[in-house]
Amino acid sequence: MKIKLDEKKLRIILFSSVTFFVFIIYFLTTAPTVVFWDVGEFLATSYILGIPHPPGTPLYVILGRFFSILPLPLNTIKKITLIAILSGAFSAGFAYIITVKIIDLFRGNVSKWIQHLSGIVAGLISPFAYTTWWSSIEAETYAPSNFFMLLSTYLALLWWENREKNDSVKYLILIIYLLALGSGIHLSAPFIFPAMFVFVLFTKPKIVLDFELLGTFSSFLILISAIFPTFTPPSWGKAIVFYLLGAGGGAIFLYAKKYFKEFGFKEGIFFALVTISIVSAYMGYVFLFVIGSILTFLSILIFGKLYLEYKGVSLILALIAVSAEFYLLIRAHHNPSINESDPKTWQAFWDVLLRKQYPPADVFPRKVPFFEQLKLFWTYFAGRPGDIGMPPQYVPLIFILGFIGFALHIAYERKSFSLLGTALILTTLGLIFVLNLKYSATDPRPYIPEELREVRDRDYFFIPGFFYFGIYAGIGFFGVFKLAIENLKFFRKISIYVALIFALLLPLWQISAYYKMVDRSRNYSCEDYAYNLLNCAEDKSVLFTNGDNDTFPLWCAQEVLGIKKSVIIANLSLLNTNWYNKQLKRLGVPFYFTEEDMDKLTPFIGPDGEIVLVRDLVIRDMLAANFGYELPKDPKEYVTLPRIGLRFPKIYLSPAEEFAQKVIEGKKPKLPIYFSITCETKVYRGFKNYLILEGMVYRVVPYKVNTETPLGYAVDMEKTDSLFFKVFKYRGFTDENKFFIDRTHQRILSNYRAPLTVLAILYFEKDDVERAINTIEFALNFEGNKNLMDKDDKRISYFIKLQLAQFSIKGSYYDRAISICNELLKEEKNGIVYTLMGDAYMGKGELNLAKNYYNLALNLPPPFMKTYASLIELYSMENKRDSLKIIFEMAKK
Repeated sequence: MKIKLDEKKLRIILFSSVTFFVFIIYFLTTAPTVVFWDVGEFLATSYILGIPHPPGTPLYVILGRFFSILPLPLNTIKKITLIAILSGAFSAGFAYIITVKIIDLFRGNVSKWIQHLSGIVAGLISPFAYTTWWSSIEAETYAPSNFFMLLSTYLALLWWENREKNDSVKYLILIIYLLALGSGIHLSAPFIFPAMFVFVLFTKPKIVLDFELLGTFSSFLILISAIFPTFTPPSWGKAIVFYLLGAGGGAIFLYAKKYFKEFGFKEGIFFALVTISIVSAYMGYVFLFVIGSILTFLSILIFGKLYLEYKGVSLILALIAVSAEFYLLIRAHHNPSINESDPKTWQAFWDVLLRKQYPPADVFPRKVPFFEQLKLFWTYFAGRPGDIGMPPQYVPLIFILGFIGFALHIAYERKSFSLLGTALILTTLGLIFVLNLKYSATDPRPYIPEELREVRDRDYFFIPGFFYFGIYAGIGFFGVFKLAIENLKFFRKISIYVALIFALLLPLWQISAYYKMVDRSRNYSCEDYAYNLLNCAEDKSVLFTNGDNDTFPLWCAQEVLGIKKSVIIANLSLLNTNWYNKQLKRLGVPFYFTEEDMDKLTPFIGPDGEIVLVRDLVIRDMLAANFGYELPKDPKEYVTLPRIGLRFPKIYLSPAEEFAQKVIEGKKPKLPIYFSITCETKVYRGFKNYLILEGMVYRVVPYKVNTETPLGYAVDMEKTDSLFFKVFKYRGFTDENKFFIDRTHQRILSNYRAPLTVLAILYFEKDDVERAINTIEFALNFEGNKNLMDKDDKRISYFIKLQLAQFSIKGSYYDRAISICNELLKEEKNGIVYTLMGDAYMGKGELNLAKNYYNLALNLPPPFMKTYASLIELYSMENKRDSLKIIFEMAKK
């Protein structure tokens, strides 16, 4: 078969075809609305130009706002999601073209059609790996970050093809700019830079290893040194070390290149700046040192004419690219409604960039053994089967092809391998080492403690690695056919057709294997969950939430969809930060603490020896202010923490019940306050006598309530029933729009199931059997994915069905009860189930069958009093006094 098209046009057509095909599949499978985890936060902050969690991703937010106002026939959420979809689709196109360019280097006499089919294999395997596909159809940063990496890899190959041309450095300059720009989307984008450096160093070292590199790097060190003294407290040690290294390197560069000769005007300026900067550092003059450092940087750049050399230009463009980060500093001063870490000050700004809010990302000591981290990576590589409740859904052939491609590349073309191979190693083994992950959140080993597990699976970090491995699978695909063609004569004539069949089958198999699991085109669950939770609260109220999945969707629902915007969300995790508490106060949440007090808040050891978290103190101060608790006038009624200079009422440290009695009881609240049922129970457990369940939230009330319920908390049955059956939405759970339930959704479902079960039991206790049955049956809609049920899920599901059987007997629906019991007995032989079977048959008048089941129940330990009671009733009906005596004696024992 001969290629009739011009090769350049053919590549453009195939690049476009791969990109368009992936775009269509991505677009068809993306959710029509918000989904769980960080997506809600990114959607909300993009729409309002807010500030998401550190490091802030400013470029993504700006892009998101731009896409949100595009005149497209899509809703706002889908417009913003286009960033990830387009990034993933174009990444697939670049995977195709990179594979084709690599194969160009050792194609030999093999047909170009096989070369292009190999590129198509790479371009379609990479984007349809489970993790890649999942992350590329939601408003997240990983797909765009990966796009910057793939584009930079392609540009590196373009530089190599044109390396002998004078203007070839334009590709290197663009790479530096793009990787620096990509850091404004995700910090992983520049992680690929060492692969680019190694590639250029290996292929054309003379354009790297020169004095201009020393001058550029030295000037960069000086610029960095200017930052350290601006911190609180100033890091003078680091500043001086960086400055001296930079100034020394800069001087060597300037003299070596003969920009400095004898001591003249330029030399005088340079050494005067160095002297002023060093003296300023010694004297502790921050402003003077910063000015001196910046001028020293500029002097090396100007006197050394680095602005005319590609390395200097690259540095200048990189600085322009990262200037997008200043969006955080500027926007924070406008107080957007989502303003995480509030980076108004220079220190706060750097705290965001350096992610000071989180524990340090140290590579040592290892959080878990490195071998365990490798096992975790392999789990991610295999498609996260544990998290989706499915067997491993990958073709071993793809892995074999990838390793063949890797070996083939080393053997045939080591220079380009220094780029692609290094990129693969960096984005797989390199990331494993740097990220230093804990055990998987879904690791099945029960003995692994919670603190040694990640909050969620972190497979999305390895998306670039999956793409580079997909490229190697494409190269391996070519290698297999090259080997067969060169050694099997009969295969040459049919090779193209065989390659075409396999090039189509491999990606199509992968798409079909994952489509059902990844398809979110009918998934409204996150939006509905946010809608439902917000509608549990009254307007102008405070709702405490726990973590990402009960906070970020609510932010999106409020800011993007306009749902219940007057409800103030108070996230428990963020309540431990001073900036967040001040923001809540400005939003109108009642506090006695002033903003100055909030700046002083820090954890401390309480009188009982336990650690008092900031959130604990803040919640009590909020409740006191909201319920109009009169602050004591006697100074003895206050606690003062001398180390931080904070003073607050002693009652804040009292046991929760005493606090509630003195602070809450009998007072009129200014705002309704709620705790989501997703909150840690230890936060509100002590206030249980003053909490009423309303739907999926506990309302704080100023009077004692009856807690003698199956839940252990009071329940507003009328309000809860109305919310669940008249207000809430459950698209995809209770209608025909079913979607695949993964572990995240499985956890969310329990928040519907538990309150409904309690409500059903309360109806049953009030002899409202029909409503009890309807409610408990409705709860069964939220069982979820049976493959993902853990022991607790299975136990709860068993309990709910047991209750339904009991309710059905009470309502005389005996056949239904028998059917349910038969289902339960398949799971476990249980005495109480046999007893219920007996009750059902006794209700039907089939007493002999009933007796058989009661006897089966008696043979299973432990004996249940209900079994004896049922037998007593049966023998009474039969008037068998001897049998009654035996049963009474057995019951006594």
